[in-house]
Formats: sequence, C-alpha cells, structure tokens
Amino acid sequence: IYALIHAAVLVCWQPAGRIALAARLCLAAGVLLFSGAIMLKYLLSCPVAAHAAPVGGTLLMLAWLFVALHAAMAGRHSAPDAA
Repeated sequence: IYALIHAAVLVCWQPAGRIALAARLCLAAGVLLFSGAIMLKYLLSCPVAAHAAPVGGTLLMLAWLFVALHAAMAGRHSAPDAA
C-alpha cells in the first residue's frame, strides 16, 4: 500500500517546472529503491537488497521537500498584493 500511495501522487500530481520535475524523479526513484528493496528482501530472501532501502527513503523525503517547496513558491506567486 505504501508504494501505491506514492504511485498515485506520481500519476495525479503533474505540475510544470524544475522543482516539480525534481520531486517526481526523486519520488519515482525513492519508491523503486525503498519499496523494491523491501519486497526483494522479504519475497525473494535477498538480504543484500535491504541496503538500498535507506537511499530510497532519503529520496522519498527529499521528494516531499521538493513538493513542499513547489507549493510554497506557487503560493507566493499567486498571493495577492497586500499594498
């Protein structure tokens, strides 16, 4: 279910821009490495695969930081002038 939630974000969230692209790339790589490593470890009894999980988790955290940065920048550009 963890990979499905992130896959839904990849499919549904498609804004333009470099930060959004970085977020999507980190999200895709993070899901592949994190979820893939866990599945390989437990389904195929491949303990070496578990070493990729921390890298994938770090990429997922970085992806969500990029999503937050994109949202903050979009909010800043669309905010009405206070003056």
